Amino acid sequence: MIDALSFTRLQDPAWLLVLLLPLALWFVDRARGRGQFTQSLGPAFLLNAVPTGFPWALSIARVLHGFGIVILALAMARPVERVALPPEREGVEILLVVDRSSSMGARDLDPVRDRLAVAIDAASQFVEARGEDRIGLIAFARYPDLLSPTSLDHMAVLALLHEVEIVERDSPEDLTGIGAAVARAAQVLATREAQSKVIVLLTDGKENVATPIEPGSLRPLEAAALCRAFGVRVYPIAVASEDPDNLHELARETGGRAFAAQDMFTLEQVFASIDRLAKSPFAEARFEDQNRFMAWLFCATLLLFAGLALRHGPGEVLP
Repeated sequence: MIDALSFTRLQDPAWLLVLLLPLALWFVDRARGRGQFTQSLGPAFLLNAVPTGFPWALSIARVLHGFGIVILALAMARPVERVALPPEREGVEILLVVDRSSSMGARDLDPVRDRLAVAIDAASQFVEARGEDRIGLIAFARYPDLLSPTSLDHMAVLALLHEVEIVERDSPEDLTGIGAAVARAAQVLATREAQSKVIVLLTDGKENVATPIEPGSLRPLEAAALCRAFGVRVYPIAVASEDPDNLHELARETGGRAFAAQDMFTLEQVFASIDRLAKSPFAEARFEDQNRFMAWLFCATLLLFAGLALRHGPGEVLP
């Protein structure tokens, strides 16, 4: 109740002038020689709150009535308190870039699930924990496929994530184009206005599309330069493989960090680490003006009714 009655400013302080009326009437009464002002109309009680010859109940009633009028005037002046809101982080733009080449079908992370299924489950937990962020999804093998731009509709992203399938082994698509996938993700994030933009890359292989045989394809370090230009950090995860040099360089060049996950538990820990690293700075301090009118009005009403009860209770029967 004490917190509800605290305030930092009054929206309509002119209402406090009402408190001058009983005092003015008291002085007018004195000037006309009528003696003490006899009506209980607010803070005038302070001048004669406990007069001799009046019973205690009536004196207390006048005090309560006076305080009730003062608090009612404060309520009408609309007290508000400026309250600090909990710190809030600005949302991060995150693109999950998931390798779906045939090697992701190996079952060395879990005896009953392949690498892709384990990676999808770990990534899903990561998405569910990032409620304030806009998250999108790219699946890739030889070519990147934008399945979802960054969005707050995480349920849709999760549904699409669980629909990602491994490409047919030894098909024309069954290659690992890391550079092209990262470059496509950077292109998507380039149009976003968030201060923090992140690519989480899940792959179990090395770049084998951008080779001297195909000079037109983007190498990972060329994609890193594009990310750096757009302010995008890359967090590559080498799934069930050693941390290839190209992934380490890709992370270093973009201000991110590379990870290697040799088992399901480690992969979950990697995502937990990225969850801590991929945080945006806190937004500016936020405040909210909370209206205290009802609390003050309630308090004034209690005092006025208490005064009336005393006045027409014990105070009424006494001489």
